[in-house]
Amino acid sequence: MDLYEGVPKNGTLETPKEAIPADVFNLAVDSVDDFWNSEFMRDFRMRMVRGDYISNCRHCHYLEDIGLSSKRLSKNKRFAKLADQLIQECIEKEGRIDAVPRWWEVRLSTICNLACRMCTPHLSTRFYDEIKANPESSLTPKLAQVDAAAKYGYLSKSLPFRTSLMQALPKIEILEIRGGELFADEAALSILEEISLTPYAGKIHFDLSSNITLLKDKHLEILNRFRSGDIRASIDGFGAENEFIRYGSRWGVIEKNLLRVQKLHPLWSKKIQVTITVYQALTIDKLLRYVDSLCLQNGFEFDFSFSAVRDTPYQAHELIPRALRLESAERVESFRLTSHLCQNSSRKNSHNASIDSLIACLKSAEEPTTEDFESFLRYDSTLNSMRKTSTLEVFPHLNFLFQTKQTAKMGELNALPS
Repeated sequence: MDLYEGVPKNGTLETPKEAIPADVFNLAVDSVDDFWNSEFMRDFRMRMVRGDYISNCRHCHYLEDIGLSSKRLSKNKRFAKLADQLIQECIEKEGRIDAVPRWWEVRLSTICNLACRMCTPHLSTRFYDEIKANPESSLTPKLAQVDAAAKYGYLSKSLPFRTSLMQALPKIEILEIRGGELFADEAALSILEEISLTPYAGKIHFDLSSNITLLKDKHLEILNRFRSGDIRASIDGFGAENEFIRYGSRWGVIEKNLLRVQKLHPLWSKKIQVTITVYQALTIDKLLRYVDSLCLQNGFEFDFSFSAVRDTPYQAHELIPRALRLESAERVESFRLTSHLCQNSSRKNSHNASIDSLIACLKSAEEPTTEDFESFLRYDSTLNSMRKTSTLEVFPHLNFLFQTKQTAKMGELNALPS
């Protein structure tokens, strides 16, 4: 069973989808208590304790296979010792956990001011609206799934959820917000500000991913009330490359806000979060050099975090012939040898580990299918038509992808000379 549509109120992973009622848990109307020890969650926990392979975890396994870290690995490492007692309780009570959640990861809404290439209308209202305004687009059928999932509206506008969250604050140690874009959702910001003004904020680690294009000083005032945090600036390329991939962004605004982020207090970790795609896999060193220079000139540091596409495999970096990706990996290695962050920083070991993961990612031997390649050409053409953009104006070195016939075999593409 795929959990993309939510956790079912009845059934387990093994229950055929057609045998399960369409009703899924939604925290806009359902309580966390009902969800926490539901039949599905008890079964899911037992599978994880046994070490079963769970297909819903496949993206983490994919990231690990290509040399990147995954949320699965990082959180297991972080909470390993703390989880021992809970795992034992889970075994003894056949999946039931009486302890309440201490780490909350919530998607308050999909309201977003950008429509990134590797995103979907499920996660961005701007992307949704863009497709809806182009009814002839081949992407229009994707909207039906979004509409079906919007039955109860956004959590950010749900009074029952807000009440549940506020009541849970005494036990929450980590609060992780995903979007959409938090700073584009006034209702979500209202919840965050209310939390920040409670005595509990001083005990909470706040984890936030943001495209930072809407970041203001008033937002930093709210964030600075939390004990500590991670702010992950989602940036995927330098200058025009990022504007193309993260459609709707403006590089000048991002540059200003990378400096603004430094107003967060010292217990905040600042990261550049990059999703490697077919578009910038061969030019990622440009962004690395820019960030390195920015940090050196201004006396601060950003960490790097690298991931790969999840819901749009037809934009995977493996669509680029491996020989060319190996050359890109060499450019990244060359960056490392002259990098301030990798050579001179007190945290150079951490920075080098991140660069190691990027190089391993670029060297991935995974092979996409011919269908993925053809899907990329169709998808890229559709977005360019809708947006009046040109991929080759920004990424002229990708010309070989469009010269290859759509019916080309991936082996033929990978045999192209570098």
